[in-house]
Amino acid sequence: LASSAASDVYKRQTEKSSVADSLLIELRALPHDTTRLKLLEKLVLTEQNSPHYIEYAEEMFNEAQYQKNPKYICSSTYFKILYYYNKNEVDSVSKLVNYVKPIAERMEFFRLYFNAQKLLIYTYTYKEKYEYAINESLKMLEKAEELNNTDGRIAVSYTHLRAHETS
Repeated sequence: LASSAASDVYKRQTEKSSVADSLLIELRALPHDTTRLKLLEKLVLTEQNSPHYIEYAEEMFNEAQYQKNPKYICSSTYFKILYYYNKNEVDSVSKLVNYVKPIAERMEFFRLYFNAQKLLIYTYTYKEKYEYAINESLKMLEKAEELNNTDGRIAVSYTHLRAHETS
């Protein structure tokens, strides 16, 4: 599955940067291990302003799932959340945030956990779904307090304030 998806990525070489081209060539030779995931992450970060960004994020996600690597499942999901957040697609952001939160919590990737939650709250705010934003913000505050997590408290203070300012 992962290798067929990788070959699809290789076939769509048009309009890619020379850095992306080099990384894709290098990717072909790599085994299915963390080296491959690191290169895919580099490709995603290199091409974040490219129309191919979501393809690379999806490829990274598929490879992370294939390898059963929760660290890269989380980071690739976060890259996808960013993509859909920038497209203002509430349903996709919500689905992905709800997918990644339990994994991030289990792995204790709390910064990613709270950043993903923050993007969901911002998305609700932009779509003028203020009750959802405030409710999610309160849940986030509860989780940050439960974990005694500074990153979570900081993130929640921004989201809570923003949701109340605009409602």
